[in-house]
Amino acid sequence: MKRRLGSLVLTIIIAVSFTACSAKDNKAEVKEKVIPVKTMKIEEEGIQNSITYTGIVNAKEVGKYSFKSAGKISNVYVEKGQKVAKGQKLVSLDTKDLSFSIDAAKAQMDVAQAQYDKAVKGASEEDIKKAELTVQKAQEAYDYSKNTYEKVLMMYNSQKVTKEELDKAKLEMNIKALDLDIANETLNQIRKGASSEDIRALKGQLDSAKINYESKKKLAEDSLLTAEMEGYIVDVLSKPGEIVAAGYPVIAVRGESEIVNIGLSQDDMQRVKVGTNVMVNIDDKESTGKITRIDQVPDKQSRTYNAEIELSKGDFPIGAIGKTSIILEESTGMLIPINAIMHDTEDYVYTIVNGKAEKKPIKIEDTLGDKVKISGVSKGDILVIEGIKSLSSGVKVIAQQ
Repeated sequence: MKRRLGSLVLTIIIAVSFTACSAKDNKAEVKEKVIPVKTMKIEEEGIQNSITYTGIVNAKEVGKYSFKSAGKISNVYVEKGQKVAKGQKLVSLDTKDLSFSIDAAKAQMDVAQAQYDKAVKGASEEDIKKAELTVQKAQEAYDYSKNTYEKVLMMYNSQKVTKEELDKAKLEMNIKALDLDIANETLNQIRKGASSEDIRALKGQLDSAKINYESKKKLAEDSLLTAEMEGYIVDVLSKPGEIVAAGYPVIAVRGESEIVNIGLSQDDMQRVKVGTNVMVNIDDKESTGKITRIDQVPDKQSRTYNAEIELSKGDFPIGAIGKTSIILEESTGMLIPINAIMHDTEDYVYTIVNGKAEKKPIKIEDTLGDKVKISGVSKGDILVIEGIKSLSSGVKVIAQQ
């Protein structure tokens, strides 16, 4: 009996000892439990304080090309939408009629030049000899007519000829006398040379002829329109064979540079300055730019102030609509995801220190989309961003990707 009792007691003692050991092991397992979390390293980042507007893309430069003289379109070398290089041929006029006009103007200028040169340099020996020969012939003709008149006069006095025949002989003598006077005057002028008044008059005629020739020559040069900038053909307004008036636009070209126009509110107009940096996003394509102009008078309908943003690189479709972010100021700070913040009586986050979660109160300074700028943490801290709700200070954690 005593032996059975002893065995029972021993069994109970062993069982109790085993249960106690098992409890210790379970408690140890609870204490060593590790919670998996996702983390990020806190860094100091650049922060932009900006305002957002919707804008429309436009060409910075649009040139409408026209001819300086009327004419018929000969050739159109480009098509709407085509990219063109500076100096590339666009449209030309038919120059056949203009070529004849240029030749005539050139001939007129050459004659005026010759007359002016002759007046300035004086007559040549050949010219003087020709003038002296003309005087000699005129003198001979006058002497002959005078001798004839005297004979007819004697016959008239003896009533052998009529009064009409006498008058005819006298008229012929007077004509020859006038021719002799003109020949002598011409000879004297040739010997003396042209007067200063004549030279000035000839110089005026020459200058006028030169201007006429150069203007027609320039019209011929202007009969070909070329691109004054790299860009794209916006529209072709005329066809070959059409008659166009001087100054009438025949083609439109836009430059490669692009701008975005936005309408600023009165309050923002006071905050934005010329030179302010802008980020532009159109159809998920981004570009940078600067404010280059702000109208000081609002639009009558929208009551907004038009602002012009010049893009650093423009390859957006004209008329495209996109989002613009005007950067008012830039700073640095600690940015974290907004979903990493917990709130009880205050805002706080969890960081990892020596493998354990540590609760840190923080202060929210600004909200930037899905991130917030905070204070209360340090650069390089490991921030818990997922698995936060299972944490408390001192709990062991393991970071997972």
